[in-house]
Amino acid sequence: MDRDTLNYFCNVHNTLCESLKALPKQDISRPSIQKNRLYDLSSFNILPQDQAFFMRLIDSAVLNSQLVESLKSLVITYKFGQKQSTEFNLEEICDVSSLRCISVHSACDISSANGAVHHFWSRYALQDLVGTPGTLFSALSLREAVNFQSNLDGRQMDIDAHLRAVATYPRDITFIQLYADTPHTRLPNTRLHPITGDIVCCGLLHPNTTQSMYNHSVTYLRHMEELTVKLQKPSVARIETVTLITPEQVPALFRAEDFFCMVSLKQLIQTRPMLVPFKETVTGGSFMGFMRSLATCLVNTLTKQHLTAKGKGTFAEAWTAYQEVFFWGHAQSSVVWFC
Repeated sequence: MDRDTLNYFCNVHNTLCESLKALPKQDISRPSIQKNRLYDLSSFNILPQDQAFFMRLIDSAVLNSQLVESLKSLVITYKFGQKQSTEFNLEEICDVSSLRCISVHSACDISSANGAVHHFWSRYALQDLVGTPGTLFSALSLREAVNFQSNLDGRQMDIDAHLRAVATYPRDITFIQLYADTPHTRLPNTRLHPITGDIVCCGLLHPNTTQSMYNHSVTYLRHMEELTVKLQKPSVARIETVTLITPEQVPALFRAEDFFCMVSLKQLIQTRPMLVPFKETVTGGSFMGFMRSLATCLVNTLTKQHLTAKGKGTFAEAWTAYQEVFFWGHAQSSVVWFC
C-alpha cells in the first residue's frame, strides 16, 4: 500500500471519528454510539435501527476525502450477534428440530415517558434481594444507586424468589444483572495502571516498552474522555437475564418480552423501593449536566497529572481511580498505587 492510499484511509477514518464525536444530543444517545468506541472504528457493531444513519455518515466521510486515482472505494459490512427489539425467528438461522437447548439474552428497560427522569436501581432494595456470590457496585458514584451482576463462576445464584419471579422461566435463568444504562464500556486488554507506569518508570526501560506505556496512557485517557462525551442521554434502569431453555419451551418466533413476567416486575416495583429517580429540571440545573461536569473534572485532572509527571518518577502525583469508580462502579484493580 503506497503513502497516498494510506493517507486516504486515514482521512476517511479521522473524518468519520470527528463526525461521530460532534453529533448532537439526540444522535449521541443512539444505542450504537453508546456501546462502541468512537475513536477506534476497527470493530463497530451497528444495531438495525441505526444502520441507515451510519451509512449516511460513512458516505459523507468517503465523499469528503480525496479519492486516490485507480483506487475503488468499497464499504463492507457483516452481521453477527446483533441485538434487536423486534421478533426473532430461529427458523431463519437454523433447523429448529436439531436444537437441544437455547441460551437467550433478553433485556427490559424502565424509563420515563418524556425522558425527564433518570432511573437508577436502589441499593436499599437490592441488598435485600441478592446474596454474596453476586456483585453490587455504585452507579455514577452515587451511594444510594447501585448496579448488580450475578456471579459467573458456575455456582448457584443467590437471588430472592421475588426477583427471580420477574423472569418467565425463573428456574432456567443462568445470569441476571440490573444496572443503569450509562456509559460503561471498557478497553480490551488494557494495562491496569498505564498512567502510573508511564510516570514511575522514568523512561529507564527499553524504548519499545516506554513507548508502549505512553501509548496505553493516551488510549486510556482518550477512552475516558469519550465516556464523558456520552453522558448526555437519560439514564434508564435496565434488567437483563440469560435464560437456558429447550426448543419446546418457546416458539420458533419469539420476542424479548416473552422472557419477562410483567405482572411480577410491576408488583416488585410497587411493593419495594426498587428505583432511585432523579428529575431533570430546566431551572434547577441539569442532573446529567452536573454528572458530565464531574466526570470532565476527573479526567482533566488525570490528564494534567500525566502531562506534568510522565517519565519523571515524581512522588507528588498519585494514581487516582476515581474516574473508573465513576463509570464502572469500581477500580480495575484493588491495589492502590502511588507514584
